[in-house]
Amino acid sequence: MRFFFRASLTFGFLLLLFSLNSISAQELKVSEKIITFVVDHPFETVNAECGKVVLEPSSFPSKDSYPKVSSIKIEIPFKYISSGDQNRDSTIIESLGYPTYKSVSFQSSKIVEAEGGWDVTGNLTINGVTKQIQVFASGTKDAGKVVVKGTFNVMMSDYNVVPPSLLFVKTREKVVINFQFTLQP
Repeated sequence: MRFFFRASLTFGFLLLLFSLNSISAQELKVSEKIITFVVDHPFETVNAECGKVVLEPSSFPSKDSYPKVSSIKIEIPFKYISSGDQNRDSTIIESLGYPTYKSVSFQSSKIVEAEGGWDVTGNLTINGVTKQIQVFASGTKDAGKVVVKGTFNVMMSDYNVVPPSLLFVKTREKVVINFQFTLQP
């Protein structure tokens, strides 16, 4: 009888531990992907968004309701870049290397948890040129969701991109890229 009681108690304890672990370690799925970029021109500031963002993986295991991120891959197909002006969009896409290249991509090589988010290192490929970049991605909890966001700059010349021009005046070299991903159970 004692053996049965101990075995039942041990089994019950293991079941409780497993239940608690599965409550705290749930999958977080990417529910929203937003990438925008800003380019300054002497006559105007151009804001564009990427209507489709391919993010792999599409879900992450969580630890204390924050995603455990070990690797990410992001791809932005050119045909989904929109600034609200089709002629300008065509010019932007051509300057990025279309039709030879069809997308911009990022592949992480190292992700380190840091206070308030992650330090992300990886390779950004634009116009067939790949450069290593580093960016901080902040993570905040909001109403059961985790919002991951950040901003970084790229110089067009680093990727052999010829700055587009308007009325024979070229845009500035710096492009500000903003990203935001929302994850939820």
